[in-house]
Amino acid sequence: MYTREEQKQAAKQTRNRLLFSFVPAALLIVAAIVLFVLGTLDRNDDAWKLPALLTLVGGAYAIFFYGVLAKPMRSYSQHINYMLDGRLRETTGYLIDFSENPSERNGIECRAIMLNVGEKDDREDDRLFYYDAKKLPLPFEKGTKVTVTSNDMLVSAMREAE
Repeated sequence: MYTREEQKQAAKQTRNRLLFSFVPAALLIVAAIVLFVLGTLDRNDDAWKLPALLTLVGGAYAIFFYGVLAKPMRSYSQHINYMLDGRLRETTGYLIDFSENPSERNGIECRAIMLNVGEKDDREDDRLFYYDAKKLPLPFEKGTKVTVTSNDMLVSAMREAE
């Protein structure tokens, strides 16, 4: 379900978004420092006003764009890393149900799926997993016996069981 190429692209996009979030903010803060130093060398009493404003704008810019752009991509990149390189386990059972409505799990939009691993269709044998909402819809119908490879309830791979 996940590939190394997708992992590289996510890492590259994360790096670009982090740069977009923090480089302009850092430039504004450096400009504020330079203006403050120049203002104090001239012994100007109002030398702190523009640097303070630039610092606030730079900080607000960094916080806003990190929260809106960089953090979601960073979470998804970390998710892909876990799905490819993390500790995985396999669970085989019958696909009982899957949700059409996405929900958020660890910063990732997912759809809940339910498997029954027992032989008697007992509710105690139900297992809940989360399937990445960005991936294609589930390729299996309800009642199909599937093997789910997962990391912390998040589906890494899914195939039909023998």
